[in-house]
Amino acid sequence: MYLYRLTGLSAPLIDSTALYINSSFLGYYSRIKMYNKNNTGVSSPELYKINMNFGSHNYPIYGETEKKIPDNDNYSTLINFLGILNNSSDEEWKEWFLNNADIDKVVKYISVQYFLEIGDTDTKNHFILFGPKFSFLPWDNDKSLRNSSETYNLEYNYLIKRILSIPEVMTEFKNYFRESFINSSAISGELASEVIRIRDEISDIVRDDPLDKYSHSLFLSQADSLVNLYFRKG
Repeated sequence: MYLYRLTGLSAPLIDSTALYINSSFLGYYSRIKMYNKNNTGVSSPELYKINMNFGSHNYPIYGETEKKIPDNDNYSTLINFLGILNNSSDEEWKEWFLNNADIDKVVKYISVQYFLEIGDTDTKNHFILFGPKFSFLPWDNDKSLRNSSETYNLEYNYLIKRILSIPEVMTEFKNYFRESFINSSAISGELASEVIRIRDEISDIVRDDPLDKYSHSLFLSQADSLVNLYFRKG
């Protein structure tokens, strides 16, 4: 989430806390602040968590979708969006997207996902935001930096594939990714520094964590590997 914020996107704040029950230490945990109507970066948010399953031909959508904000059962905005996504021609889709999406936010979101190699299968869930422009909000990035068949592939997800099929969006994505993640080490350097800060902050607690199934030496080794990876990728 820190990397999303480095690009200027809204993303949940995460902090770390030690859990004690009856004075017994039960481990160190991350706390993540859920989105609400005040922290999405837009004034009147409409937020959905949706599985983009086989191009989202999943009508009715209620079984595959959670409406996060506001708390009501009005899915009309999402239903209209899925109709356009699945049924429009390339030209119709391009015209709608360029007029109704926040291109800058979408490009930054996809760039971070690509940089972190977030596993993006055909059932990848996204937090989709309308406010009123279409964009994404970061969430559920537990499959980052995986050496597996789920490594991020721009062709896997129907929504991302259609977005990047628009030449203007693809050009902006390539330019932003090149300037921010290839030609400059500023963002990757900041990310590496944050890993070092967190490593040093929780190192002693990880060593003493009674529930941690990984060794302290493995924790340090993985943190160092992330630092080296981010500097190499930048």
